[in-house]
Amino acid sequence: MRLNAFLLILLLGSFLLLLFACGAPENQPMGTIDLGLPDEQSDSVRVTSMNGELIEYILEAVHIDRWYDKKLVLADTIKITTFNDDGTVKSVITCDKARMDEVSNILIGRHNVRIKSENGLLKSTFMTWDRSTEEIVAKGQVILIRDGTTLTGYELKTDVDLEKIEMINVSAEGLLDEEDVDL
Repeated sequence: MRLNAFLLILLLGSFLLLLFACGAPENQPMGTIDLGLPDEQSDSVRVTSMNGELIEYILEAVHIDRWYDKKLVLADTIKITTFNDDGTVKSVITCDKARMDEVSNILIGRHNVRIKSENGLLKSTFMTWDRSTEEIVAKGQVILIRDGTTLTGYELKTDVDLEKIEMINVSAEGLLDEEDVDL
């Protein structure tokens, strides 16, 4: 009987040792990078970028975190309005989450990405915007609505004006002019 009690205590002790010695890792979701605390946090942000007397763009966001040494900005619920030289709206870009790399001048937008210009409306869940070249790449399923025509495809390359469009695996609804399609 004493041997059974001893084995039970030894087994229970081993179990408790394993339970508490092998604790769970820190509460950090898989796939995330610990950036540390941001150097700057802002709520209800509105930034106007000027080039002389001309407004280049207006950026609005619900919340922004900025890391100076990493030259990185993360934003929630963002809207960027770009302007032509005559002051008219060129395009409006919106998304739920954005990451702006200030070194490479690239903005990555995620979730409910929308780009609206006089040439149409682009909908996607992910896009990168190289602000140096004005090239936009939308990955995954994309929808382009233009002149009563809806184009659906995967991976689209365009400019901020939605003038030059390259799309993979396209289907369409509506009317297309043959001159608008380059095969």
